[in-house]
Amino acid sequence: MIDSKVLQPLALAALVAMGASAHAGFATYTTEADFLAQVSQASTDTFADLAGGELAASLARSAGAYGYTVASAGGLYGAGSDAGRWLSNNDRRDAISFSGFSGGATAIGGLFFGTNDLGSVLANQTLRITVTDTALNESTTLLSLNSATAFFGVVSSAPLLSLSIAVDEGNLLAAWPTIGGITVAVPEPSTYALMLAGVGALAWTVRRRRSAG
Repeated sequence: MIDSKVLQPLALAALVAMGASAHAGFATYTTEADFLAQVSQASTDTFADLAGGELAASLARSAGAYGYTVASAGGLYGAGSDAGRWLSNNDRRDAISFSGFSGGATAIGGLFFGTNDLGSVLANQTLRITVTDTALNESTTLLSLNSATAFFGVVSSAPLLSLSIAVDEGNLLAAWPTIGGITVAVPEPSTYALMLAGVGALAWTVRRRRSAG
């Protein structure tokens, strides 16, 4: 039997290697370079083809080989300009949800920020991003230092079920949730194995502590 004194450092090393934070099989990244270093077969949907103004409440989209659906209850909205189109929504109180991923997608990232009623960028708004996997595990992150060029990504140890972005209730300004582009991918095999090893070792340690208590 492996001593817990050996397992604990291994678990810690695995979690540290996964990135800025991890929980229930999720690792989060705040730079595109770090995110891309942990994934393979990455493809991006830039929203460049969207029309400006009001859009349908649900759209079928794709990022390379990965299909998905994006929706917002009050309708989606094409923000920005023809030179740089962004995806937003009509009602800032609604979340924008990405779901129905195909192609075995287990990693997703993008440019998440807030815009005003004219569609201009509002830097440093507080956004709530929730990622759910097919095992119904959730990872929720509050982003407050964001801009049209700030990246946030999540790698999951299980296939993705959904990602939602909403302006947090505590945000001080009237801002609309906005996405500058979505990158979908699968983890590198080494990253996936490391995540499972870290989560498994921590679970073993918790069970051992409970049985000893």
